[in-house]
Amino acid sequence: MWLFLFDRAVQGLFALWLVASSVFLLVRLSGDPVALLAGEYATPELEAAIRARFGLDQPLGLQYLIYMQRLSQGDFGTSIISGEPALREVLRRWPATLEVATMGVVITLAFALPIGVYAAVHRGTVVDYLARSFAVVGQSVPAFWLGLIFMLVFAVELRLLPAGGRGGVQHIILPALTTGWFAMAGIARLTRSSMLEVLGSEYVKLARAKGLSKRTVIWKHAFRNALIPVVTFTALVIVSLFLAGSIVAETIFSYPGVGSLVIQSVRLRDFPQTQAAVLFLSFLYVLVNLLVDVLYRYLDPKIRV
Repeated sequence: MWLFLFDRAVQGLFALWLVASSVFLLVRLSGDPVALLAGEYATPELEAAIRARFGLDQPLGLQYLIYMQRLSQGDFGTSIISGEPALREVLRRWPATLEVATMGVVITLAFALPIGVYAAVHRGTVVDYLARSFAVVGQSVPAFWLGLIFMLVFAVELRLLPAGGRGGVQHIILPALTTGWFAMAGIARLTRSSMLEVLGSEYVKLARAKGLSKRTVIWKHAFRNALIPVVTFTALVIVSLFLAGSIVAETIFSYPGVGSLVIQSVRLRDFPQTQAAVLFLSFLYVLVNLLVDVLYRYLDPKIRV
């Protein structure tokens, strides 16, 4: 197990290095931040001073080496706009994103898994038809459009939930639904397919022949084995959606999380802040990948990943 964890950790570090290098190059393609900082009537002397202050006057290769050296020491740089450590702002906003992500995971799993199971158990019925229709529609609707519809219906027309901002639980519901809708549909669809395969297996037929109750056969024997392919898909889809989806949802609902920070940093060409936010989210993605691999081995010890 320790060798397995070490191997996955090395792979994760390599992936983070690729992300850090890619983001470093991509953010510099967005434009020159000096023009925004200096203003429309800036003098060449002022622009040169700004470049020197943030190290933008150095060759690109040297900037990269300095960035990687500082990153290896845990220094994510200083925000060009705020002048504060970039990682501090990311960590300050992370609880807001975590609120939306946690609520989204709870809502997604609370609906997706039962929908998939009951659709498989009642194959060919109205329940199955409705579940499959939900899965198709859910995976076809763009998150930004869905968020606007949720806002129009629940905030503007019905006035049941706030249209934006951060506050109590009522402020989290719409962003969480927006980020989790696509994952909910995909997980329900995969759970149904996996359950159909397991329900036709020999050990499930044997459990039924032993006289076990239908509930025991479905939830104790069939459901656990059906979870093996679902777990990997669920974790990766949820994390990818809550990293990318948080950007969409937090922007639409003006939620002050890491996702909205990424958009703000890119728009203002704040290179260190963008790099810190993206690298932080990538680290979470790599970490969840590692946890999924461990959980995969727990669910089926015969698997060697």
